[in-house]
Parts: sequence; structure tokens; C-alpha cells
Amino acid sequence: MRVRVKQRFRHDGRHAEQTTTGTILGGAGRYRHARGTVTGSGTVVDTPTRLKDVRLAYRLVMRP
Repeated sequence: MRVRVKQRFRHDGRHAEQTTTGTILGGAGRYRHARGTVTGSGTVVDTPTRLKDVRLAYRLVMRP
């Protein structure tokens, strides 16, 4: 899979918006010939100790 993730932080340096786009180029087992796309977006809060309030949603569209 080829994926591009863009994460843009607000001025506070903690809150970020993320967008994701990509191409599915195959997999394993019954998905080895799968092709498709992945898209997503959402928000995260990045603190010094860990990510909090992660609200990301991804959509996979695959075809055989």
C-alpha cells in the first residue's frame, strides 16, 4: 500500500488535523490480488506523553 498522511498542527502545537490518501496494491491470502484506495481524515491531540482524543476515520475501497 502506498499512503500519504498530511498532519497540520494548529498554533498551539498540540491539536492537529490529519488527512490520508493512498492506493492498495495487494495483500496476503485471499487479498493478494486486491486493488483499491484508502482515504481518511480526522483530528488528534499530540501531548508529550501520548496521542489523546484520536478521532480518525478511514475508508477502504477494494476490488478483486
